Amino acid sequence: MATKVNFFDKNLVIYRELSNVLGLGLLISVFCIGFGAWFLKSMPDEIFPRVFGMLFITIGILVLIGLPKYYGKMKNKSGAIIFEADVKGISEGSPLNTLENNYSWNSIEKIILASKHVEKGLDSDGASHSWNLMFIFLNKKTNNNIGLIQRSKKQISISPKGHDFITIQLPKNSLIDIREKLASLSNNQIEIFVCKRFEFHYGKDIEAVAP
Repeated sequence: MATKVNFFDKNLVIYRELSNVLGLGLLISVFCIGFGAWFLKSMPDEIFPRVFGMLFITIGILVLIGLPKYYGKMKNKSGAIIFEADVKGISEGSPLNTLENNYSWNSIEKIILASKHVEKGLDSDGASHSWNLMFIFLNKKTNNNIGLIQRSKKQISISPKGHDFITIQLPKNSLIDIREKLASLSNNQIEIFVCKRFEFHYGKDIEAVAP
Protein backbone atom coordinates (compact mmCIF):
# COMPACT_ATOMS: atom_id res chain seq x y z
CA MET A 1 0.00 0.00 0.00
CA ALA A 2 1.22 3.47 -0.86
CA THR A 3 2.19 5.89 1.90
CA LYS A 4 1.52 9.62 2.20
CA VAL A 5 3.12 12.38 4.26
CA ASN A 6 1.79 15.44 6.09
CA PHE A 7 4.04 18.26 7.25
CA PHE A 8 2.98 20.30 10.27
CA ASP A 9 4.74 23.05 12.22
CA LYS A 10 5.78 20.79 15.07
CA ASN A 11 5.72 17.31 13.56
CA LEU A 12 5.78 15.11 10.49
CA VAL A 13 3.42 12.19 9.88
CA ILE A 14 3.72 9.34 7.38
CA TYR A 15 0.55 7.30 6.97
CA ARG A 16 -1.49 4.97 4.81
CA GLU A 17 -5.08 5.61 3.76
CA LEU A 18 -7.30 4.30 6.54
CA SER A 19 -9.80 2.73 4.09
CA ASN A 20 -7.02 0.73 2.44
CA VAL A 21 -5.73 -0.55 5.77
CA LEU A 22 -9.23 -1.55 6.94
CA GLY A 23 -9.85 -3.29 3.62
CA LEU A 24 -6.62 -5.24 3.97
CA GLY A 25 -7.52 -6.17 7.54
CA LEU A 26 -10.90 -7.46 6.37
CA LEU A 27 -9.27 -9.53 3.62
CA ILE A 28 -6.79 -11.01 6.11
CA SER A 29 -9.63 -11.88 8.47
CA VAL A 30 -11.73 -13.56 5.76
CA PHE A 31 -8.69 -15.47 4.46
CA CYS A 32 -7.70 -16.77 7.91
CA ILE A 33 -11.24 -17.86 8.78
CA GLY A 34 -11.77 -19.49 5.38
CA PHE A 35 -8.37 -21.20 5.40
CA GLY A 36 -8.91 -22.51 8.92
CA ALA A 37 -12.40 -23.78 8.06
CA TRP A 38 -11.01 -25.57 5.00
CA PHE A 39 -8.48 -27.38 7.19
CA LEU A 40 -11.18 -28.47 9.62
CA LYS A 41 -13.42 -29.69 6.82
CA SER A 42 -10.68 -31.46 4.86
CA MET A 43 -9.15 -33.39 7.76
CA PRO A 44 -11.70 -33.41 10.60
CA ASP A 45 -10.23 -36.47 12.35
CA GLU A 46 -6.60 -35.36 12.42
CA ILE A 47 -5.50 -33.56 15.59
CA PHE A 48 -2.75 -31.37 14.12
CA PRO A 49 -4.82 -30.03 11.19
CA ARG A 50 -7.69 -29.34 13.61
CA VAL A 51 -5.39 -27.32 15.91
CA PHE A 52 -3.86 -25.58 12.91
CA GLY A 53 -7.29 -24.75 11.50
CA MET A 54 -8.60 -23.44 14.81
CA LEU A 55 -5.52 -21.23 15.15
CA PHE A 56 -6.20 -19.56 11.81
CA ILE A 57 -9.88 -19.12 12.61
CA THR A 58 -8.99 -17.54 15.96
CA ILE A 59 -6.55 -15.13 14.32
CA GLY A 60 -9.17 -14.16 11.74
CA ILE A 61 -11.81 -13.52 14.39
CA LEU A 62 -9.42 -11.44 16.52
CA VAL A 63 -8.49 -9.28 13.52
CA LEU A 64 -12.16 -8.83 12.64
CA ILE A 65 -13.08 -7.87 16.21
CA GLY A 66 -10.18 -5.41 16.39
CA LEU A 67 -11.07 -3.48 13.22
CA PRO A 68 -13.84 -1.29 14.76
CA LYS A 69 -11.60 -0.42 17.71
CA TYR A 70 -8.75 0.45 15.37
CA TYR A 71 -11.06 2.61 13.24
CA GLY A 72 -12.29 4.45 16.33
CA LYS A 73 -8.72 5.24 17.33
CA MET A 74 -7.61 6.40 13.88
CA LYS A 75 -10.71 8.07 12.35
CA ASN A 76 -9.79 11.57 13.54
CA LYS A 77 -6.14 11.30 12.48
CA SER A 78 -4.48 11.73 9.10
CA GLY A 79 -4.88 8.01 8.43
CA ALA A 80 -3.25 4.80 9.56
CA ILE A 81 -0.07 6.36 10.95
CA ILE A 82 3.12 4.30 10.56
CA PHE A 83 5.65 7.01 11.48
CA GLU A 84 5.66 10.30 13.33
CA ALA A 85 8.48 12.67 14.26
CA ASP A 86 8.56 15.73 16.50
CA VAL A 87 11.15 17.63 18.55
CA LYS A 88 11.33 14.80 21.10
CA GLY A 89 12.08 12.00 18.64
CA ILE A 90 10.20 9.48 16.52
CA SER A 91 7.51 6.85 16.92
CA GLU A 92 6.71 4.06 14.50
CA GLY A 93 4.33 1.16 14.21
CA SER A 94 2.59 -1.06 11.69
CA PRO A 95 -1.02 -0.57 10.55
CA LEU A 96 -3.50 -2.56 12.68
CA ASN A 97 -0.85 -2.64 15.43
CA THR A 98 -1.74 -0.18 18.18
CA LEU A 99 1.67 -0.62 19.86
CA GLU A 100 3.99 2.29 19.09
CA ASN A 101 7.76 2.09 19.36
CA ASN A 102 9.30 5.36 20.51
CA TYR A 103 12.88 6.57 20.11
CA SER A 104 14.39 9.84 21.30
CA TRP A 105 16.73 11.69 18.94
CA ASN A 106 19.77 10.82 21.06
CA SER A 107 18.98 7.11 20.64
CA ILE A 108 19.36 7.42 16.85
CA GLU A 109 22.76 7.36 15.16
CA LYS A 110 21.83 8.28 11.59
CA ILE A 111 19.02 8.16 9.04
CA ILE A 112 19.29 7.23 5.36
CA LEU A 113 16.47 7.91 2.91
CA ALA A 114 16.99 5.76 -0.18
CA SER A 115 15.15 5.85 -3.49
CA LYS A 116 16.22 2.25 -4.09
CA HIS A 117 17.47 -0.48 -1.76
CA VAL A 118 19.33 -3.57 -2.94
CA GLU A 119 19.94 -6.43 -0.54
CA LYS A 120 22.17 -9.41 -1.19
CA GLY A 121 22.44 -12.33 1.20
CA LEU A 122 25.29 -14.71 1.86
CA ASP A 123 24.74 -16.07 -1.63
CA SER A 124 25.70 -13.20 -3.95
CA ASP A 125 23.85 -14.72 -6.93
CA GLY A 126 20.48 -13.31 -5.87
CA ALA A 127 19.31 -9.89 -4.72
CA SER A 128 16.07 -8.30 -3.53
CA HIS A 129 15.00 -4.79 -4.51
CA SER A 130 12.75 -2.26 -2.80
CA TRP A 131 12.06 1.43 -3.27
CA ASN A 132 11.56 4.57 -1.19
CA LEU A 133 12.70 3.42 2.23
CA MET A 134 13.94 5.22 5.33
CA PHE A 135 16.61 3.41 7.33
CA ILE A 136 16.84 4.52 10.96
CA PHE A 137 20.07 3.31 12.56
CA LEU A 138 19.92 3.06 16.33
CA ASN A 139 22.67 4.28 18.63
CA LYS A 140 24.45 1.31 20.22
CA LYS A 141 25.13 3.24 23.44
CA THR A 142 21.43 3.72 24.18
CA ASN A 143 20.10 0.52 22.59
CA ASN A 144 22.59 -2.08 23.76
CA ASN A 145 20.17 -4.24 25.75
CA ILE A 146 17.76 -5.27 23.00
CA GLY A 147 16.75 -8.91 23.47
CA LEU A 148 15.45 -11.31 20.85
CA ILE A 149 11.81 -10.94 21.90
CA GLN A 150 12.00 -7.15 21.99
CA ARG A 151 13.84 -7.14 18.66
CA SER A 152 11.06 -9.20 17.11
CA LYS A 153 8.27 -7.02 18.53
CA LYS A 154 9.94 -3.81 17.38
CA GLN A 155 11.01 -5.30 14.02
CA ILE A 156 14.63 -4.27 14.54
CA SER A 157 16.97 -5.72 11.92
CA ILE A 158 20.75 -6.04 11.83
CA SER A 159 22.79 -4.53 8.99
CA PRO A 160 25.77 -6.28 7.34
CA LYS A 161 28.12 -4.36 9.67
CA GLY A 162 26.15 -5.28 12.77
CA HIS A 163 24.14 -2.09 13.28
CA ASP A 164 20.55 -2.21 14.55
CA PHE A 165 18.04 -0.47 12.29
CA ILE A 166 14.36 -0.14 11.45
CA THR A 167 12.79 0.74 8.10
CA ILE A 168 9.85 2.94 7.12
CA GLN A 169 8.14 2.97 3.72
CA LEU A 170 8.25 6.48 2.24
CA PRO A 171 6.03 8.31 -0.25
CA LYS A 172 7.56 8.60 -3.70
CA ASN A 173 9.24 11.93 -4.58
CA SER A 174 9.12 13.23 -0.99
CA LEU A 175 12.54 12.14 0.28
CA ILE A 176 14.22 15.55 0.20
CA ASP A 177 11.31 17.32 1.89
CA ILE A 178 11.18 14.64 4.59
CA ARG A 179 14.93 14.95 5.11
CA GLU A 180 14.70 18.71 5.62
CA LYS A 181 11.83 18.38 8.08
CA LEU A 182 13.60 15.66 10.08
CA ALA A 183 16.75 17.77 10.24
CA SER A 184 14.72 20.70 11.57
CA LEU A 185 12.85 18.63 14.17
CA SER A 186 16.06 16.97 15.39
CA ASN A 187 17.85 20.33 15.48
CA ASN A 188 20.52 18.78 13.23
CA GLN A 189 21.60 16.45 16.03
CA ILE A 190 22.04 13.45 13.74
CA GLU A 191 23.26 12.77 10.21
CA ILE A 192 20.46 12.42 7.66
CA PHE A 193 21.26 11.42 4.09
CA VAL A 194 19.24 11.15 0.88
CA CYS A 195 20.62 8.73 -1.73
CA LYS A 196 19.56 7.13 -4.99
CA ARG A 197 20.75 3.64 -4.02
CA PHE A 198 21.57 1.95 -0.72
CA GLU A 199 23.02 -1.54 -0.86
CA PHE A 200 23.43 -4.29 1.73
CA HIS A 201 25.67 -7.25 0.98
CA TYR A 202 25.61 -9.64 3.92
CA GLY A 203 28.11 -12.00 2.30
CA LYS A 204 30.78 -9.28 2.19
CA ASP A 205 29.71 -7.07 5.14
CA ILE A 206 29.09 -4.18 2.74
CA GLU A 207 26.83 -1.16 3.29
CA ALA A 208 27.22 1.06 0.24
CA VAL A 209 25.57 4.41 -0.48
CA ALA A 210 25.31 5.83 -4.00
CA PRO A 211 24.53 9.59 -3.92
